[in-house]
Amino acid sequence: MANTEATVEAIFRSLPRRLRVLADDVFHGVFHWTIEGSATPAWTVSIAGDRCEVEAGHVGDPDCTVTMAEDLFLGIETGVRNPVSAYMKGRIKVSNIGKLKRYEQVFHKFHDVDVPRPGRVAEMSELER
Repeated sequence: MANTEATVEAIFRSLPRRLRVLADDVFHGVFHWTIEGSATPAWTVSIAGDRCEVEAGHVGDPDCTVTMAEDLFLGIETGVRNPVSAYMKGRIKVSNIGKLKRYEQVFHKFHDVDVPRPGRVAEMSELER
């Protein structure tokens, strides 16, 4: 996502566009993220099959909670930091590691996908819209 600034909000807001719909598997889950040090530290990501909704704040009952520092979150999402190493060192707190591993599989990586910013929509072809 070279065209999207790597901020906590931009990364979370990009999730619905990065959702992979896997035909043979329907995934559901509510995730509460706490990104310490961020201007908006609490986020809810709700996934139901081919739908993903993102809300600021913690909404509903989570299937998994994840807590980490802002710099670590940004490093992981931009491909600079290793999430497994950070977890093993206790820098990431996760309530349900199995659910989080599955969560990771249903999204294209932020640093691997080119999702245009709103200002770039006019440059997109009809097929990209």
